[in-house]
Formats: sequence, C-alpha cells, structure tokens
Amino acid sequence: MTDSINITGAKAIKAKLAFMTDPQGVTAGFKNAADHVIKVAEKYPPKPPQSKYKRTGHLGRLWRKNFTSLVAHITNDTKYGPYVQGEKQTIGHAITGWKTTEEIAASEAEAVTEIVMKAVEKVLNK
Repeated sequence: MTDSINITGAKAIKAKLAFMTDPQGVTAGFKNAADHVIKVAEKYPPKPPQSKYKRTGHLGRLWRKNFTSLVAHITNDTKYGPYVQGEKQTIGHAITGWKTTEEIAASEAEAVTEIVMKAVEKVLNK
C-alpha cells in the first residue's frame, strides 16, 4: 500500500527542545501517537449483513510504524490497501464505512497533538 499517514511537525519541536536532557521522552510521545493512529486504522467497520466475504484481518494486522528523527511514518504494505483505505478507495469500501488514510489523519490530528504535547510537557517538567 503506497498510502501512509505521517505524523510531522517535529522539526520545530526538536529545534525548540534541543536543550533537553531527555529527547527520548518526546520520541516516546511520537511512538504513542503512532500507536494511537494504528489502532484507529486497523479497526474494521461492521461487516455488511449481506456480505458473504470472510474477513481475514490481514489488512488490519499489517499497519506498521517507522521513525525518521521525530517523524512517525505509519504504513500498510498490502497490495489491496489503497483500494480499501487509500487514495484509490473504491466506492464500495467507502459505502461500507472504511476510512481512508486521509480521513484518519484528519480525524486523529487533535488526539495526536495531545499525545505528543503530553510527552513534551512531561519532559519539560522533569
């Protein structure tokens, strides 16, 4: 799946917090934020009552997080993922309630910010 969700904005935080003795505390905040987003992304909508398709859970299990400095990259490598949750989402998947990566990023932005800021505050209050 070429679609991904990136948690960014860390360069500004990193520059302002360069004096900190515990940058790992901030990194932990980004990891926690990534875990939060993955929990949302991996959640399947209710199965349509008329559907005879047996869900494997494969799409939900393949969400991964990687980090570059203080940027969390959340990806899913399934070949069909872009058609279910990505920018190539089919109308059928949209109708049955699958959220796109763009929708997830938008709906979780406030929660992600809160998670990261709690980590920053914890580091600053040490």
